[in-house]
Amino acid sequence: IPTINDLTFRAQAPVVLEPQPLARLGVRFVFFNSSRGDGSVNFPGWRLVQADGEFEVYENPLWPGDAVAWYQTQLVETPEDAGNTLRNESGELAHVGLVERESAVLECAGACAPDGFVTESPIDGTRSVTVQMSKPAVVAEHEQFDQGWTITVDGEPAPVIAVDGIWTGVQVPAGTHHIRLEYRPRWLTPALVLMLMGLLGAAALCWWPEERVRR
Repeated sequence: IPTINDLTFRAQAPVVLEPQPLARLGVRFVFFNSSRGDGSVNFPGWRLVQADGEFEVYENPLWPGDAVAWYQTQLVETPEDAGNTLRNESGELAHVGLVERESAVLECAGACAPDGFVTESPIDGTRSVTVQMSKPAVVAEHEQFDQGWTITVDGEPAPVIAVDGIWTGVQVPAGTHHIRLEYRPRWLTPALVLMLMGLLGAAALCWWPEERVRR
C-alpha cells in the first residue's frame, strides 16, 4: 500500500484549497477537472472564471499581484526555516514577510497590510514594476530566488533579498520607485569564454593540416 510520500503531487493536494496560503505562494489560477466533483467544494471562495466541458478555471480572489510590498518583516536563517514558520504560524504572519537578511528587518506601526503590484516582463529574463508606498518596504517579486538575479532601484544596483524562502526581493524606501530584475547566471560568462576558446581551437585544427601541406 503506497504512503502519501509515494503518491504524485496532484494526488497529495488537499480536497479544500484555501485562497490565503496559495495567494502567498503566488497562485492566481487553478485548473480543475469537474468530472472529479463539485469545484465549489474544493475551492471555497474562489471565482469560477471559465468552464469548457469537463474543465473549469478558478481565480484566487486574494491574489495580490506578482509583486508584494511587505512593510513588516521578520528574520529567518534559511529557506527551510521560512517554510516551517509559514506552515506553523501562517495566520499570525499574514502581514509579515520573512527575510534572510538582518538589515531588511522592518518594524511597522498602524496599517501594515502588504500592498500588491503587477509586474511587466519586457523581454525574457527581466521583470519590471513601479511601486508607490507610504512606508519603507521589502518588495518581493514572484520570481524564484537565485544568485543570478540582479536588481536595480531607480537605476541604481541594490542587494537581492530572499523573501519567504522562495521569492526575489529588494528593500526600498518610501515613495515611488521603479524596480527592475534581470537574470544573468554566474556561469554565463565562463561558458561563453569556453565556447569561444573551443571555436578558436577548432579553427586552428582546421587550419593546421592545410598549412603543413603547403610547406
